[in-house]
Amino acid sequence: MPHSKRPLEEVDGNALKDGQTHSHSHAKRQNFSMRAPLAAKDDDVGDENAEMVEEHDAYDDMLDYKTIDYTTKDDSKLRCLLRDRNLSDTGTRQEMIKTPQQTALDYETFTSDELTEMLYNRHLRTATGTKQTKIARLLLNDHLDCHSGNSEEGILYGSIWAFDVIPISIKRNEEELAEKYNSWTEDHLRKHLEEKNLSTTGTAKVLAKRALKAEKEHNDKYWEDLLLRKDSLQAELDALAGHAVDVSAFMKAEEWIRHRDHKIQSEAKRATPRNPICDYDISTSPWAEKSELELHVVCLQMGMPGRGHAPKAAQIKWLETGKFEYSDLYMDGLLIICEMRLVPTTSKMKKGEVIELLEECDEREGVSGWTAWDEPVRTSMVEVWYEGAEDVEG
Repeated sequence: MPHSKRPLEEVDGNALKDGQTHSHSHAKRQNFSMRAPLAAKDDDVGDENAEMVEEHDAYDDMLDYKTIDYTTKDDSKLRCLLRDRNLSDTGTRQEMIKTPQQTALDYETFTSDELTEMLYNRHLRTATGTKQTKIARLLLNDHLDCHSGNSEEGILYGSIWAFDVIPISIKRNEEELAEKYNSWTEDHLRKHLEEKNLSTTGTAKVLAKRALKAEKEHNDKYWEDLLLRKDSLQAELDALAGHAVDVSAFMKAEEWIRHRDHKIQSEAKRATPRNPICDYDISTSPWAEKSELELHVVCLQMGMPGRGHAPKAAQIKWLETGKFEYSDLYMDGLLIICEMRLVPTTSKMKKGEVIELLEECDEREGVSGWTAWDEPVRTSMVEVWYEGAEDVEG
């Protein structure tokens, strides 16, 4: 879905360039989100957003995950729900409404990867987490009448909704102009009015009112032209959706669903304990009293592969055993190893992909892992360093 200022750009060809967004060719990559922070600093919009947040609790009370009103769904959303059921997505609107009503969908029967694919198809961000988290997000998204993966409809929703914000922007602009004109001198005002082919007679106060009146008349004409565009956009959306769409009501529901989706992800993230990168037991190690930064310096001096870019447990593991797993290291350490071994990488690669490249390199070179030191030599140097450090501290 378009960025914050996209809706105004769609309906107003003269909008400022600082509201510029991605080109049409990139539209399908946009996430479905229809906020319009165009007037986000305006008090009226702030009050409206506050009221919308207060409605979240009311939606929580009303929502029944087991009951979905398919009659309010856009055609694209009905097709999405049918595809998720592995059913044909062709047929009349009435047939597409009737079929899911008669065919229950149990997300529990799908694998985690299949659920991830469904989330991606609906353009839901961060399609990761446990299976239960994915199911909760899909059940929630089922209640959204518009298919969040349909960028064409998403742009229309956002463009039409922008008409609720444009009057606020116009009002704010007129207030700023009034303040500006009232601060101008008579000569400045006369010059401005003369450029507009308007009368230049009267006091500064009269001139300021005349200049502001001209701006208001221009804005009124501008708004009338936009309303004609709104009617055209609404007709286009209704045709795509397959029914008459109440955009304002939809946007309130979409705001709540987006808020609830974020809450589901946040709660799941807090509930999921982070597994350590390296589970090496350091409880009895003499190195345990050192910080990760201090150990990094030691490992760097001792020649640890990846220049010591690893968590504390992995650093101690290498210092004590001379061994490490690629998964023990931070990404920076892995990339350093790749650079030293002439293994090509790209900035878009994930850690697992880099590890796979290094393991393939190991196999080609006939080695098991990659260490820079012969064990006796490494052990001797570590012991010397540790004893020397103790002498310095003493």
